[in-house]
Amino acid sequence: CTHARASHMFDNGATVFFAVFMSLWGTVFLEFWKREQAGIQFQWNLTSFVEEEEPPRPEYLMRLHNCTYRKKHVVSGVEEPYLPFWRRRVPVYVASLSVMLFLVAIAIGCVIGVIVYRMAILAALYLREEEIFYKNASMVTTATSACINLIVIFVLNYVYEYVAYKLTDWECLRTQSEHDNSLTIKLYLLQFVNYYSSIIYIAFFKGKFVGRP
Repeated sequence: CTHARASHMFDNGATVFFAVFMSLWGTVFLEFWKREQAGIQFQWNLTSFVEEEEPPRPEYLMRLHNCTYRKKHVVSGVEEPYLPFWRRRVPVYVASLSVMLFLVAIAIGCVIGVIVYRMAILAALYLREEEIFYKNASMVTTATSACINLIVIFVLNYVYEYVAYKLTDWECLRTQSEHDNSLTIKLYLLQFVNYYSSIIYIAFFKGKFVGRP
């Protein structure tokens, strides 16, 4: 049928070749990026850079300019402002983790909502007496649910990126490396759930609980 031929365009033997190519491309890209990074590190004379000697971020010093908590750095011996771990760091980290878990739950809820929408529209079209709705019910529901899922992914991706930057700035981390690592973890976790939750559902759950195999 037409639907099977259209599906075969995206699910055929070339998919295996594409998967192998993407795996090799990802590995080669990372290796070339390490080479580029080493070249930039040599040009900027940072080959002997030690993470413990990294200076604090200007944003960190500016935000804690009037902070009363100060201590000497272990390596440099310079007195710097700092935030108490139990009184400031722990509540901020707990709040940041709670927001991230809530956003992850929103992404999973959107996938479930698209599934419910597809089931409801499919049942409604099958109940129509017109032949055109009955024959094209599966194609219509698949196309509309895919479009809705794509729009939701783009919207959530924008929201996740904005929230990740705000949460990282709120944590007020001392060095640029700590700031970048925290931001990378947030973006990776949120975007991974946003992009791959629907794919994981299709690969492992769709069609496993109803009907015959």
